[in-house]
Amino acid sequence: MDFKEKIRFLRSSPILGKTIDLHPYGIDYLDDILRLRNQSTVKYFLAQDFDITRQQQEEWIRGYEKREDEFGFIVINKKGEVVGITFCYNYDGSSMEIGRATFDVDRLMGMPYALETYSIIADTVFDYLCLSSLKVVIKSDNHRLLKFYQRMNWTSTGKRSIRGNEYETLEVLQGQSAHRSFEHFLDGRQNKFAQ
Repeated sequence: MDFKEKIRFLRSSPILGKTIDLHPYGIDYLDDILRLRNQSTVKYFLAQDFDITRQQQEEWIRGYEKREDEFGFIVINKKGEVVGITFCYNYDGSSMEIGRATFDVDRLMGMPYALETYSIIADTVFDYLCLSSLKVVIKSDNHRLLKFYQRMNWTSTGKRSIRGNEYETLEVLQGQSAHRSFEHFLDGRQNKFAQ
C-alpha cells in the first residue's frame, strides 16, 4: 500500500486499544466535536477566542474529507464515551505533525486515555506509515503537555508565534519515543485494527 492508501485505511477503520478505541473522525461525531472544541481550556490552548458553530465545523469536516494527507480520530473510552480528538497532519514526505488534540478533562479522571492515544498514534506513524519523525506545536504556557512530551523523549526545535501567542515546537525521531516504557500503565495494551 502507498501512503495515500494507508491514510484512506486509517480514515475508515477504528483502532482498538486497551482503555480507548480510536474511531475515524467525521460528521457522525459533530456534537461531541463541538462540545470538546468549545471548552474554555481547549480554546485557550488553541488560541481560539470564539465558539465554533455547527456550520463552521461542518464546513471544516467537508474540507478535511477532501484532503488525502492527514487523518484524525475520535477517542472513545470503553464505556462508549467520547473523551477526545487527535489528528496527524502537515505530511512532508518523511514526517507528520500531531495536534488538534483535545480531551474532555471531566472524563479523563486519572485514566491513561491521553497516554494510550499518543502511544497508538506513535505506533501508527512510525510502524504503519514508516515515517521518520513526529512533530508537535504546543502553547508555551501549557506546562502539563510540554512535560508529557518531554517525558516521551521529544526535543525542542524552536519557538514561534501563532496569532500573537508563543508556541514551542518539539520533535521525536523514529525509535526515540519513550512511550513503550510507559505501557505498564495500560495493563498490556495491544493495538488492533478492527475487523
